[in-house]
Amino acid sequence: MTSTPLLGAVDFSSPVPDVLWVDQVATAFAATSVFGRSFFFAGRLLESVGPPADSVCLSVAADAQLHNTGDLVNALALEAPRAGFSSPDLILAAYRKWGEDCPAHLLGEFAFAIWDAGKRRLFCCRDQLGIRPFLYWSDQSRFAFGGDIRKLLRVPGVKRELNRRKLAAMAIPNGHHFYHEETYHEGIKSLPGGSCLTIDVQGIRQWTYWKPGIVAQAIPVREDEVYDALREIVLESVRCRLPCIGQPAAHLSGGLDSSTVVGSAAHVLAGSGRTLTALAGVLPSHGNTQLRDESEFIDEFRTYPNVRIEHIAPEPGAGPFDLIQQPAEFEDTPMRTASDYVYAALEKAAAEAGATTVLGGVGGELGATSWATPYYLQLAVNFRWSALRRELRMRKAHTSGSPIRFLAGQVLDWIRPFRSHGDLVILAPDFRPTPEVRAVFRERTLDLRQHETTLLQMWLRKHAARPPHLGPGRVNLVNPLLDRRILEFSLAVPGRLKVRDGYQRCLARFALKGIMPDKIRRRTSKTPFSPDYFVRYNGTLDKARDFVAAIRDNDPVRSIVNVAALRRLLEPVDPLKGTFAARISVPVTIYLICFLRQFAEFSP
Repeated sequence: MTSTPLLGAVDFSSPVPDVLWVDQVATAFAATSVFGRSFFFAGRLLESVGPPADSVCLSVAADAQLHNTGDLVNALALEAPRAGFSSPDLILAAYRKWGEDCPAHLLGEFAFAIWDAGKRRLFCCRDQLGIRPFLYWSDQSRFAFGGDIRKLLRVPGVKRELNRRKLAAMAIPNGHHFYHEETYHEGIKSLPGGSCLTIDVQGIRQWTYWKPGIVAQAIPVREDEVYDALREIVLESVRCRLPCIGQPAAHLSGGLDSSTVVGSAAHVLAGSGRTLTALAGVLPSHGNTQLRDESEFIDEFRTYPNVRIEHIAPEPGAGPFDLIQQPAEFEDTPMRTASDYVYAALEKAAAEAGATTVLGGVGGELGATSWATPYYLQLAVNFRWSALRRELRMRKAHTSGSPIRFLAGQVLDWIRPFRSHGDLVILAPDFRPTPEVRAVFRERTLDLRQHETTLLQMWLRKHAARPPHLGPGRVNLVNPLLDRRILEFSLAVPGRLKVRDGYQRCLARFALKGIMPDKIRRRTSKTPFSPDYFVRYNGTLDKARDFVAAIRDNDPVRSIVNVAALRRLLEPVDPLKGTFAARISVPVTIYLICFLRQFAEFSP
């Protein structure tokens, strides 16, 4: 289940391309003659298949984990060997049967390239949600691809240049969604999720084979069967991502998303007598006594006989500026989470527990735990006053807020979707986006299904800005809630089943009854992911100040970053409330400076 980075290239200027597999990336870089040949893959050899009966030779490089292997084996009429089929085996078999239509039959997480020697064509594909990265570069006759920008940048001929227009788009809210097929490195592109690409002597052709949409037949006709149907899909999504061997582990924050995954994993593993290690991020035992973590909810899983909870607190003194003296850590993208220190602590604990795969809860709000926010306004504009009054009245029984203030907030959010957002990054006044860059979220529909489809489409557009992993990368992190089946099902569910009895996020609440602790199913509040973030921010502020103070007046990064404004913001914040700048703008701007240092023009 571990991922293997892709790296390869093809030169179509050669009259007779042939295939060369290289076992070590370093060997390929050292042996310059390799690059004189027409086609090579560098990296771990995943699969090389000889000519079938029709004498067509196919070779594949794949970073893949398919989740519908049984269905594929049946559809392809394959006789399974004793060791079973690997995902690359099935991808090649699917390509032989369906050709370029094969991605429509694949379910899972994958990025692959198939060299079709008979057609002298390279066929590339990325999974529907873009979970596994696929990056590429091309010039008039050469094409290079990879799963990691850092490796792709070391392919001879690939220049290291800054993509200024994509960077400048970060000046507007959600501007990093713009030019979504481009990376922050000029000339290196990202194949979108749900897309295919072929390259041959005729050039490059790209098309979309899947996009999110509302499919009414995805859910049962009877509404009383919807929650049961979703429960089975969630359980299957978790089941197919659990490692067959080794110690399974999962992140547990105490919220609905992680609890959905942990509860489902415990339920699935119970049948085999296996134990799940739940890695729970908590506050250090000695710290600010005014802060609270999620231990109250995390410990609800202690009643589960096959869940072993480990409370994990990041090292004292760890914070958002730990890595800024190591610019190479930011080589792929400036878009890093300021709470990386939490992921690092969780990943270290996972490795020590013997886990190679960790289940996460990312993506729940795109489907199974959707907030369904516009539904209240939808009731209002459709004159369903009785239903609206009932939901607001029952909501008041579960929360402390005023229903009128809540509804007013929904109206303001609809009018100004980014009203609570500050600047993502502090750019120089003269470094501005091109005129065509506008707010990405332009559709202000009150139709809940269309609204949620747009939100998912926006998330998908971040495929080039996402790092290849959420943590340092020693452990494989998978997110079952980012499953195409869950998302398609959830988009089709009507709002009355997502907002019900005064609760939002009702799909998971009702579907996981008996699997998730009732105390968590009924909760309506949530502590931040890292409750002591602002304490740690203040504690590591001197590192940031020293870093910024070292930027000279003639430093070229000043043409991109407003260093003076950044310096003014480097002040301690309230450890309980903090500020948007301390959470987002200041760390991301400093990460951007680290990112810029890799380019010759921004050397200090």
